[in-house]
Amino acid sequence: MMRVKATRRSFVKGGAAGAAGLAVPAYLQAGASPNEKVSLALIGAGGRGGALVGMGGPEVNRVAFCDPDQQYAGKTFERYPKVRRFTDYRKMFDAMEREIDVVAVATPDHHHYPASMMALGRGKHVYCEKPLTYTIEQARRLAKAASDHLVRGHHHTFGLPVITTNCSNNYGPRQFPEKLIPLCIHRALAGEPLPIYGDGRQVRDWLYVSDHCTAIRRVLDAGRLGGGRFRR
Repeated sequence: MMRVKATRRSFVKGGAAGAAGLAVPAYLQAGASPNEKVSLALIGAGGRGGALVGMGGPEVNRVAFCDPDQQYAGKTFERYPKVRRFTDYRKMFDAMEREIDVVAVATPDHHHYPASMMALGRGKHVYCEKPLTYTIEQARRLAKAASDHLVRGHHHTFGLPVITTNCSNNYGPRQFPEKLIPLCIHRALAGEPLPIYGDGRQVRDWLYVSDHCTAIRRVLDAGRLGGGRFRR
């Protein structure tokens, strides 16, 4: 079997079109050489994690293992005795954020989403075992986070000129009446009951569409390529 060398550049190029397990590729840290070896952290080092630990072969540096059950993950620890061990991945990220490129998530199913989301928030590639999430809402949030990081990855690796923004819900004239504000206006004008979702205590942010357009214009004029977001 032909071996493929795993480099930073090849990883981000293959991320978007890789196997189903590579669910959410993220962006590379600025300033890193594209040809350095990829550094892997494993969240969930026992069971399925014990099989994933060998991903990438000798071309991957294994730098951190995290598992709250040290006995269950014992075989993985024995196989790589020099790799740093953690029982809390929040502490792992705090201690080794700059040393990690890729995070493999092999926790029990219910924890796939929070672990992957935190890794994305730290700017890491993420390989997550299936199921990726428990709910559709979680999947949508994870997809949004992954898309931002994929775009930034192409900026840092290939120089693609990009700026990302994340706004709240828009509203404005001639909006289709499925969103809350136009729906309430239409029903109020028709003398119909106004919809109440849940217990009525939900809070949502809304941004007038022309204000959003002004903000996008400002980002285009003064935004930093590949960098800081302009928030509301």
